[in-house]
Amino acid sequence: MTKKKEIKFKLAELFSGPGGLALGAIRSRAENKESVFSIEPVWANDYDADTCKTYSRNIHNGITDSVVCAPVQDIDFKNSGKRLVRDGMISV
Repeated sequence: MTKKKEIKFKLAELFSGPGGLALGAIRSRAENKESVFSIEPVWANDYDADTCKTYSRNIHNGITDSVVCAPVQDIDFKNSGKRLVRDGMISV
């Protein structure tokens, strides 16, 4: 039996809330004859501090580095572009 190729899609969320969409993404999976597909949340944004903490705890085991807690209009995506995408990972 041949091992299937694992393909992980990266999820970045705006207006993430406490992580319901990300939790569903983590629990989802699909496969065909050659591959297994899954989703990994790597970056999120919300403007509420408690919501950002909850998302970090629910999805990233309390690590806050990948959650940007700010109004979306305050995130400088254009000038942060090089920092946003690094080695296939999204980080701020």
